Amino acid sequence: MKLAVIVLNWNNYDLLRGSLASLTNITFPPYEVIVVDNGSTDDSTKRVQIEFPQYTYMYKESKNDGFSVGNNIGLRFALARGAQYCFLMSNDTRVTSRDCFERMIAYMDANPDVGMLGPKLITQDGVYQRSAKPFPTLYDSFRDFYFIKKFFPFFGPHKNFDPEQIQNTDYIVGAAFLMRSETMRAIGIMDERFFFGHEDADFSKRTANGGWRVIYFPHVSVIHIHKTSYQHLRDLDYQLRERLRYIRIHHTALYTFFFRALTSAEALIQMFRNALFWFTKKKEIYKLRTQAYGKASYRMWIFPWRGKTITDQKQQGRIS
Repeated sequence: MKLAVIVLNWNNYDLLRGSLASLTNITFPPYEVIVVDNGSTDDSTKRVQIEFPQYTYMYKESKNDGFSVGNNIGLRFALARGAQYCFLMSNDTRVTSRDCFERMIAYMDANPDVGMLGPKLITQDGVYQRSAKPFPTLYDSFRDFYFIKKFFPFFGPHKNFDPEQIQNTDYIVGAAFLMRSETMRAIGIMDERFFFGHEDADFSKRTANGGWRVIYFPHVSVIHIHKTSYQHLRDLDYQLRERLRYIRIHHTALYTFFFRALTSAEALIQMFRNALFWFTKKKEIYKLRTQAYGKASYRMWIFPWRGKTITDQKQQGRIS
């Protein structure tokens, strides 16, 4: 089998239905669509299965253990079936052209050193979303620090990015990307220590460390209904925890300490700013922000860590 398309769903019938409907007219043969239900409690996947019986459905009966765990169910199945490529897409994405897979795979077939490829992500109105990003670093935290942004705006992004050009990038946003199976057999599948967030940065980092190129490919566009799927998980606690997890895995203890210190200090400043607004303007939003930043300022030092996974990642990440 040349291609497996893996769609992950959790408790969202409308999004999943729209995602699968966009795949019905794809011209690329042969390919298989694998829908993974990540422990849904609303029967959303079962309802969609009645409407699209031509696809393969897999159900995780226990609770939702995160984005990486759910996708790995589909990846293991696809690799066991001999898929040469795996395209992972969230249930809040839609492919926009019938030949999208033909174009992406043709590029990867012509460039065997490319291990991961990401399409351009756009909103429903056709506006570009950030589809490729630099790896998270201490510099990013420094640049985003409140006083730095306010008084030293010349600390800008790492480099200019042209969303219309094919180019090497650090990491591909995990909403939709194409992965070479040969690459995954060499570096492993997704790290299940990440629940939701920065698993895409980690996957891209391991791809690059394995000697493969990570490519942003704007000749194919995918609609991403941003901040709808899993939006209740996109709170400050999750964002910081998963970013810290990435920093801790890929950098030294000293580097991680400075990241924690800088992020905690920023959270404290934001806590006092919002507390002042809460006191003067009496708006509930400032109360919630004050509480969130206050929590983050100390949680940055005590975040719990997920243990080894995937049977110790099959000796640190390799899948036989």
